[in-house]
Amino acid sequence: MSIDIKKNPKSEGKETVGQPGLLVMDMQDSLLSMINNNHELEEAIVFSLKAFDLLKLPICFTEQVPGKLGNTNDTILSASSSFECFSKKSFSAFGCSDFVDWVDRRRIQNLIVCGIETPICIYQTCVDALHRGIAVTLLVDCLGSRRVLDSKVALDQLRAFGCCALPVETLIYSMMDNSEHDSFRDVSSIVRSRDTN
Repeated sequence: MSIDIKKNPKSEGKETVGQPGLLVMDMQDSLLSMINNNHELEEAIVFSLKAFDLLKLPICFTEQVPGKLGNTNDTILSASSSFECFSKKSFSAFGCSDFVDWVDRRRIQNLIVCGIETPICIYQTCVDALHRGIAVTLLVDCLGSRRVLDSKVALDQLRAFGCCALPVETLIYSMMDNSEHDSFRDVSSIVRSRDTN
C-alpha cells in the first residue's frame, strides 16, 4: 500500500507504510448480538476477509475469553481460508502474547483493524499499536459498538492520535493501486456482488 497515513496524501513522493495485516477482533456471537447494525457489520467483515485472502495478506482473529463468551461467528470464520486465532483476557490484543508473536513473526508494520467493540478492545489495541510504532488503519464500515456515541468519540480520538480511518473498499483498491494488479479481477468480482446500500 503506497499511502503515507501520517500526512495528507500527495500525488508524488508517497511513502510505503510497510507490511499490512488484518486483525478481526472479538466477533463472537454472544457479543455480536448486542451490536448496532450487526448484520451489516458481519457482511462487511466477510467481504474484508475474502478480499484479504485474494491479496494473500496475513489475517488473525482474537476472541475475548471464548470459554465464557463462545467462539467467532461461523460465517465470519469460514470467510477466510488462512488465518490464526488467539484467545485473550485483556481488552487490548497486545495483552495476548500469541498475538504479539504473530505481529512480530509476520513483521506487521500496518495493523488493519476491524471488529468489536470500537470504544473498548479496538481502542486499547490501537493505542498499544501506536505506542509500539505500528501504523494503524481502522476499517470504519467494519467496526461495531453497542453505543453509537461512544464509538464515534473513540474513533475521533484514535484519528487524533494518528490512526487512519477508511472504508474497506477504499483500502483494498489503494492496496492494489491499479487495474493491473494480479488480484484486481477477483476483487472486483466480490465488490460487484456486495449490497450497494
